[in-house]
Amino acid sequence: AKPASFPQQASNRRWGDLAAELADYTGGKARPDVTVKAERSLRRAIRRLNMVPWVFNRKTSTFDLDAAASGTAEFDLGSDFRTPRSALLRDSNGKTRDTVAWVRWADWKQGWPDQSTTSGAPSRYTVDNAHERGKVIIDPPIAATVTWPTLELNYHRWILMPGDETDRLNVPVDFEDSILELGLFDFLRKVASGDGNWNEKAEEIIALMSHHRDFEDS
Repeated sequence: AKPASFPQQASNRRWGDLAAELADYTGGKARPDVTVKAERSLRRAIRRLNMVPWVFNRKTSTFDLDAAASGTAEFDLGSDFRTPRSALLRDSNGKTRDTVAWVRWADWKQGWPDQSTTSGAPSRYTVDNAHERGKVIIDPPIAATVTWPTLELNYHRWILMPGDETDRLNVPVDFEDSILELGLFDFLRKVASGDGNWNEKAEEIIALMSHHRDFEDS
């Protein structure tokens, strides 16, 4: 049967168990200082793998422009935002009628410090506070009469860092094993004089997980 959701997060290990498993490679499972080092290595592995977009981190958010007040230019995204994929204006039947251009936040602030005084169908957008709970900003602001009622935003999220030891990573199970492998590589280099090139190992892991890899504009 087709899974109800993807990835199957409940199948993954708890963050504390991952760190303990890593620490146990040097017999340090019961030592808090070694476990802390193991967690740091796992976090470094996640940060490195976050340099690549992944299919399982695709997300779609929709915004009801009809329900927003005239002049509205900001919407809460409700999630972190890594990179854009597409922004579509859809009609009441769900058909795509137009696209909205992406502008990086830094370029937005430099090129459009103030939004248009006119209103109409959005022609460009950006996202502020992208690493936490993003805020979508459109330009021009919504008009009193909306041409296309729905804005659909397709984008990549980040692999999120766990909040505490009971959290589970929201990644496929085989990808979790790759995080563990890359974390172990870093961990052994720090506590057991392991050798090898970190970037080469990371690229090896990324190649191994190529069936999950996405691309910025896909």
